[in-house]
Amino acid sequence: MKREVLAQDQKFLGLDLTFGDLQLSKKTRKSYVQEIERQSKENPIDPRSPTSWTGDVNKNYEIHNNKLFSELFKKVPDVLKKHCKTVGVNYNKLNFYVARSWGTMSGPEQSIAPHTHSYCNLSMVYYPKVPDDAGILLLQPTNYEHINEFIPNLFDINPESNVLDYSNPNNSKNISIKPANDMFVIFPAKIPHNAEPGKNTFPRYSIAIDIVATLKQTNSVEHCLPPLTQWSKV
Repeated sequence: MKREVLAQDQKFLGLDLTFGDLQLSKKTRKSYVQEIERQSKENPIDPRSPTSWTGDVNKNYEIHNNKLFSELFKKVPDVLKKHCKTVGVNYNKLNFYVARSWGTMSGPEQSIAPHTHSYCNLSMVYYPKVPDDAGILLLQPTNYEHINEFIPNLFDINPESNVLDYSNPNNSKNISIKPANDMFVIFPAKIPHNAEPGKNTFPRYSIAIDIVATLKQTNSVEHCLPPLTQWSKV
């Protein structure tokens, strides 16, 4: 029996996020973990490095072409449909392509520095296995200029000043997402994001998926890529 993607959407700092569970089995998720471990051993980094192992810079950047991960990528269209509905985009007018995808493995105190995937349109992260004390996913949608900040740098004031109520998410410049087993998150690829270091004894595993969208038919629409059939190699 097909298990449907469980998704919800929520607005943070004006950014609509779609996240939830892909409903992949423990057996399937275990196979993903084992494959990421295998890849990391073939192209290892110094285990003392403060940076997580990431497949995109270690010769493993197209796991969407690996049949082992087929169940994961079968779920991606459902995720895209739900996200398009959330942000008011007609999914049926676009073609979506996975451009790159890779696994990551984060040991104790390892992290992934702030970055964007600006060459593509959407970034999706999936977590096959996450220890309870693993680091969070941090998004910075305001790019350090907060829409609610009516005095320049107001939200950068020292907490000891008691000027801000830090329990109120509307003055935060970051979105903190605590990952969990089988969880996915999808967001615009232009959003700066990073993986914070955690206190985990065992590794945290994730899979990054970069997605590019094109129009199915141009119809004089200027602000989207035209269909690939209209491209010409030079």
